Amino acid sequence: MVTRLLAFLILSAVIAACTGNDSPHEAAKAGSGDLTAADTASATTIAFAEAKLDSFVLRYKKGDVFQYRVRQFSEAGPDSAVSSTTSSHVYTKTVRAVRSDGRSVQRTNPDFVQFNAIIGEEVSIYVSPRGALLQVGDVSPIVKKMVASAKQAISPELMNQLAEQVKSAVYGSFHGQEIIPYPAVKIDSNGNWSNAMTTPLAELFLVSTMANYHIVDVKALGNRRMASIAATIDGAIRVRPLPKNAPFSARIDASSITGTSRSLLDVEGGYTISKSNAIRFSVTATIVSPKGERKTVSQAQNSRYEIELLP
Repeated sequence: MVTRLLAFLILSAVIAACTGNDSPHEAAKAGSGDLTAADTASATTIAFAEAKLDSFVLRYKKGDVFQYRVRQFSEAGPDSAVSSTTSSHVYTKTVRAVRSDGRSVQRTNPDFVQFNAIIGEEVSIYVSPRGALLQVGDVSPIVKKMVASAKQAISPELMNQLAEQVKSAVYGSFHGQEIIPYPAVKIDSNGNWSNAMTTPLAELFLVSTMANYHIVDVKALGNRRMASIAATIDGAIRVRPLPKNAPFSARIDASSITGTSRSLLDVEGGYTISKSNAIRFSVTATIVSPKGERKTVSQAQNSRYEIELLP
């Protein structure tokens, strides 16, 4: 029962944390001087060699405010029970501090989120100059509100698990949707770099992906530049090592992850102006009980999202 409650709460946090309200004018405005996607219409395209780009770095300043609108669509489930979800939400990031090493402390407030535990709650996130998410701050007020309606006692261990899931599924997701992984080494002479990543999926699996990035072009607007970046994503899923006393075993029979992405970055500031991607994910696995009973499960998902910096 407790496990089902945890799964339900996390699913609610991810799926229900959205709204059809597309009125960003009711929320805080982004900092003045920020480039937006509309600025590309009056920008001049320059050659990649002339742009002399070899890296991207976040150059947030204390007091910077960025407001993003995210639109998402997903279609997921086994063949017998496919469900579709469409959502739109707006969130605001305020840079509270920039450390001497360039790391920034931000406060994220997902405005218009139709989920009572999250709406209005500010959470600190710590980001490196390369755009890596280093830490998500305290989410215990959110977790307490999420479990307040439960008709049963929730153990401290389960509360901690739920907190980690909220950090990953909500705030980690916001950050991952917005920022592409910046290159750890210099961008090559053709404007290419790659990024390999492995992340856990639930408690059983690991997701490994390889994303290949290419700078399509660079546009100049006065003394500001915008880089258009295309990416292709490929990956697979494997089983995590299970403890010796696990009540079952699992194996992956087939898996596939493919996708494409397109981003527009402010070169001088390092922040995202707009981003869109499409990802297809499928997996078939077999679960074997200690008695030798086998159950084959499958899951597939098509998802698309668009993110845009609001003026």
